[in-house]
Amino acid sequence: KGLPIEVPDAELAETQREPARSWPELVGRSSLAAIEKIRQERPDVEVVGVTSGAMVTTDYREDRVRVSLDENERVRRWARGG
Repeated sequence: KGLPIEVPDAELAETQREPARSWPELVGRSSLAAIEKIRQERPDVEVVGVTSGAMVTTDYREDRVRVSLDENERVRRWARGG
């Protein structure tokens, strides 16, 4: 009773880690799989799939991740926040 709880360094580091802002490992994956992965890791952001040549706003938003898609609905560039 009253003893401090020790947290292993790896577990502590995991809880203090910065949230992901980019996902280079998703290049080539399907749009649905990529968007789902990002939503699992960052439920606090809006995830938007954008096809090549689509019109998008130029504003930077911390609460948005754009996923750049090719004509086959596969991720063509790193998905990044903003």
